[in-house]
Amino acid sequence: MASIGASASPSGFRQPFQTLNKEQFKAAKIIPLHAQPISLGAAGFVAEIGQLVIEWEASARNRKRKRRQKGLVKLEKALGTILGGLLWHWGATQPRASYRSLKTNDFTGEPIGAEVFKGTLKALLQLGLIHQHEGYRRQASDSFSARYWPSENLLKLADQHGIAPSTLRQHFRLNPPKKAPRVVQPLRLMELKVRGRRQSVLQIDAASPEAFHLIQQIEAMNRLAAATVVEGCLPPQWRRTFTHDWQHHGRWYAAGAEGNYQNLSQADRLQIRIGGESVVEVDISASHLTLLHGMLGLPEPEGDAYSVEGVPRDVAKAWINATIGKGSPVQRWAQKAREQLGRDVSWSPKQVGAAVLGRYPFLSEPADAIRTNEALPQRRKLLPLQLMFIEASIISQAMEDLATKGILALPMHDGLIVAASAEGTAHEAIKRAGKELAGVNLKLKTDSAAPAAASR
Repeated sequence: MASIGASASPSGFRQPFQTLNKEQFKAAKIIPLHAQPISLGAAGFVAEIGQLVIEWEASARNRKRKRRQKGLVKLEKALGTILGGLLWHWGATQPRASYRSLKTNDFTGEPIGAEVFKGTLKALLQLGLIHQHEGYRRQASDSFSARYWPSENLLKLADQHGIAPSTLRQHFRLNPPKKAPRVVQPLRLMELKVRGRRQSVLQIDAASPEAFHLIQQIEAMNRLAAATVVEGCLPPQWRRTFTHDWQHHGRWYAAGAEGNYQNLSQADRLQIRIGGESVVEVDISASHLTLLHGMLGLPEPEGDAYSVEGVPRDVAKAWINATIGKGSPVQRWAQKAREQLGRDVSWSPKQVGAAVLGRYPFLSEPADAIRTNEALPQRRKLLPLQLMFIEASIISQAMEDLATKGILALPMHDGLIVAASAEGTAHEAIKRAGKELAGVNLKLKTDSAAPAAASR
């Protein structure tokens, strides 16, 4: 099956097709209910489609009576939100479909009502302006909403109004909700995933020393976030998820869907403001590969960790990270890797692996880094979770270090977002945690909205 975005349309948007594969279905992003057009071009685009909807309603006799002014305003608002969200996700570097639960309760307190939203979606589908992939239910508590993405006709109309991926921010604004999400369960422990079976949440004793300490830590960070003005995203609140035991996984996950900063593109994350300041994002370079060196007692990689002679950097990086994530050498590219590599997918994983093993021979069996008596298949499962835990521990210690100085840090899986004035302090905190907890000298990369990005 062809992948989403196999070729570009004249507008610069990726060419849509008729259905989604499993990975593309899972990668869909939620349609934000706070998007709005902010340019004359976007307003004209929405108005033109609004007229098409009104004409369709009249011809199909879909409404008992003609819309009054109030109804026209509701339609315009719904169209601005839906079209803005669909184009925003489709115009990303990796085009994504969109979804939204259509349950009435999920629209409570939102700027658009359930009936208006559903009616507008129906009209866009009937007009052939969007595609739909039906949702499905596996179990009573495990269902997936339908996915939507633009049709070629919609992209042509967008092009006629000057709307392209490179100009989306000039035409639409995604205004995140201002109310912080409520975190009911700040700490979760999951069972180790078993193929073909849904991963279950394990019971925990919140009064046990480990759980009590972790809950206290999370709640302290949530209080600091609540007391700090954060703009450009959903007000951050977190939970942490561990797997198997308290020594595996442990990542920080921001609560909420719409406006969740962890779900934003990096360009959008760098538009966040903390305490009125612009932000920087400080990332650990080649995080899991470097931490794996530490687990094996090896010196950190010199130079560019993903530089492998005779292999494009992105291809080497994809193979290394997939191998560490799988716990054994990759023999074929997964669907997600195929989409990300594009033309470079022609590189044989076995060919790439042979070259990479020339630099990192321990990747022939990376699970040997797990020093337990577990069987090899179990150690392969545990390796990526162990690396996530070490990484999350470094991030956690750095967050706490910064918090003692009154500095809020927004955790990513392999880095922190902080106010620009705290960049140096964040570097020091992450490096210190890396040395103390993993015995490695971490290389860090800083990104900002400014033209120049620094590396240390």
